[in-house]
Amino acid sequence: MKRWTAGAGVAVLGFLWGAAALAGEIAPRVTAKAGILVERGRNRVLWERAADLPLPPASTTKVLTALVTLRYGDTDALLPVSRKAASAAPTKLYLRPGWQVRTSDLLYALLLTSANDAAEVLAEGVAGSVERFAELMNREARKAGATRSHFVNPHGLPAPGHRATARDLVRILDEALKEPFFLEIAASKTGLVRPVRAGRRAFHLRNRNRLLYEKGPLVLGKTGWTRAAKKCFVGAAFLEDGRILLVSILGSQDLWGDVKRLLAFGASVRFEAEPIVEVAAKADDPSELAEGDGTPESAIEGSTYTIEVASFADLRRAERWRRTLRKSGLPVILRRVDREGRRIYELHTEPIEGREEAERTARELRRYHGLRPIVRRKS
Repeated sequence: MKRWTAGAGVAVLGFLWGAAALAGEIAPRVTAKAGILVERGRNRVLWERAADLPLPPASTTKVLTALVTLRYGDTDALLPVSRKAASAAPTKLYLRPGWQVRTSDLLYALLLTSANDAAEVLAEGVAGSVERFAELMNREARKAGATRSHFVNPHGLPAPGHRATARDLVRILDEALKEPFFLEIAASKTGLVRPVRAGRRAFHLRNRNRLLYEKGPLVLGKTGWTRAAKKCFVGAAFLEDGRILLVSILGSQDLWGDVKRLLAFGASVRFEAEPIVEVAAKADDPSELAEGDGTPESAIEGSTYTIEVASFADLRRAERWRRTLRKSGLPVILRRVDREGRRIYELHTEPIEGREEAERTARELRRYHGLRPIVRRKS
């Protein structure tokens, strides 16, 4: 994974979400009509311009399309190509009616080459129609805190009422980054789509995110362009110092120049802040916490717990379990970790208040799903 060595400028400043450009810093030259640069995790705005102005977002819309697909769809499913989807305006793969394409392949086409026909196939396959899919898009956008944007289609082609703000787009991207498969696709330079019933036809994909091929930080993102929207981008830069910068620009005249200048500016900024440390119980044996860890009961009952549900080497298997558990009413989070050079996908529950409730949930996971969960105390 490429990393970026940050610049030498230092600013010992702190800002809350929604703050203006950093005082004492020279603002970068940006041609975009609207934009925002945020330090992820600390929710600090490093720079913004008209960040709450609703504008045409073009294909940056497809970040939300991917997010909805990952949360409501099945990446292994074969989705049919309808005549309506095949007739979508370019840019597209030129899929033909009657073909079937795997959801995971369509997501690659969506994020790498911005295929509009792939977006419509996903919308119809996941929700039954573009209109119903748009309802899911707006629902997920609201959950992410994107309250000033409205979406009516899955691709971002011009349509009345289809608008997004720069601030909302980084909030949507922040949610998408929690999905391991989104990260995997966005970091891919190439991909391959093989439709069913298409003979030997195969589509070779190349990521249009130019920054992915340049030296420097790993920059994931989605481009967009229409005549009305001009050049757009929403992305995330993973810095060498561990920080992640989220950037969104709309209506740019110099897309890559704007993005590079903003990221260089963000990399030069430093903050003094106390680190956020999660303290987990050290339990090598899954039964250790169930038996007791020596903590007084009065402290345990007021604590927060999380459950390591299971670990998988295969992403698709982990996603299937995530969907199964969510349908059963258990909210779980999928995380990607590296262990001794191996990539592992872990399922964790969201925080659970009280040891009794955590242990009850763990018992249900063992009894009804055959899993071997580990209960860990967070606080």
